[in-house]
Amino acid sequence: MLLISYGMPRSASTFVWQLTYDLINYNHKQHKLKKHLQEHQRPNFIYNVNDEIDSIINAIPEDEYYLIKTHGEYNESFRKYEHEGKLKIICTIRNPYDLCVSWMDIHKKEQQDQDKRQGFVEADSLAKVLELVKRDIKTAEKWLAAEDPLVFRYGAIMGDHGQLIKSIVDHIGLEVYLYDKVYDFYQDKSNITEFNKGVKGRGNTLVDQLDPPAIEIFNAFINKYLRE
Repeated sequence: MLLISYGMPRSASTFVWQLTYDLINYNHKQHKLKKHLQEHQRPNFIYNVNDEIDSIINAIPEDEYYLIKTHGEYNESFRKYEHEGKLKIICTIRNPYDLCVSWMDIHKKEQQDQDKRQGFVEADSLAKVLELVKRDIKTAEKWLAAEDPLVFRYGAIMGDHGQLIKSIVDHIGLEVYLYDKVYDFYQDKSNITEFNKGVKGRGNTLVDQLDPPAIEIFNAFINKYLRE
């Protein structure tokens, strides 16, 4: 089975990917499965997953689990694999106002680092950040409309990790005992780095700086997907 962990950038998607990776790798060693794939398909992060999904699904044995992280597009061709039980999707989403603040924070950090990551350096103004977040909203909405995605809101990720683990185990169909094996590690907040530095609601300070079309897009996303 192929697992795709999609997340809006700056929504703790790496954390959810790592959590899922740790769960499946107790019994399904991902690095051993890479031999079935072409060299360019072996990274754990693949942006244009649409270009590779057919080949990867056909290469991975049916009784194994293989996990990919992406920020790229969902394609309707994925739906047939979901119907056939060959693909499971996990999504992480976050309040777009808070995403804007997080983008600007990471840009400041990247400016101070010697090895700058492509994508973050370019987010050097609120106007550019708005375009990035609006792009990511469009992408996220396609993933959220998939067959049966498991969806994590950023606020829930900041809470009890035990519930996250149980949700992933249930969604994928893993052995229940893995819940206990992984839980203790994720209860130790010192094991979790950049993801948990965000503060919910910080983006509210941006409202007065945004144009009405951006506010309309942001609020529509919040009302549809982030209301409790």
